[in-house]
Amino acid sequence: MRMLLFLITAVMGSACFGQDMETQLQQLLQGHLTTHPLIPGSASKNIGIHMGTLSIPPGFTNKRTGTADSEMGYLSNGGFIIYYDIGAMSGAHMNITLKGKCSFYSDSIYNGYKTIAGLQKLPAESKLTITVYGNDTRNSHFPANFRATVKNDTEKKAMLDIALSYKPNLP
Repeated sequence: MRMLLFLITAVMGSACFGQDMETQLQQLLQGHLTTHPLIPGSASKNIGIHMGTLSIPPGFTNKRTGTADSEMGYLSNGGFIIYYDIGAMSGAHMNITLKGKCSFYSDSIYNGYKTIAGLQKLPAESKLTITVYGNDTRNSHFPANFRATVKNDTEKKAMLDIALSYKPNLP
């Protein structure tokens, strides 16, 4: 976890635009290092999806939009929507090839899994994408991709809490 903090700090120091968003995101990620993401049973609920489980805050609902080859759907709370696509056929929505398009990019280990987070600053919005990679490329429960347009700290925190809570159903 200390390595994640180091990488986030290093990446944040090199960001050239959208500094406020990145600073806020860095603070939220650092908060995840000193406190735990959603703790099951305390203001969150675990939901089972075919590939694993997620912890979601109160007020969120899950809608599977699915395909046969990956677990697709979205979690919503009012107008805030987090899309997910999980499984070997989902592809990696955030990866090294997108680094140049991100105002913030972090490639670290979180909860024992390689996790890449990228913030893309688009003309009218900021899109946060988090991809959690498995330790074994033959595992069909990875990658786990989460993306959302984030507008404030509450949405950024919810996105981080949910994406980083993913626990695969390992064989």
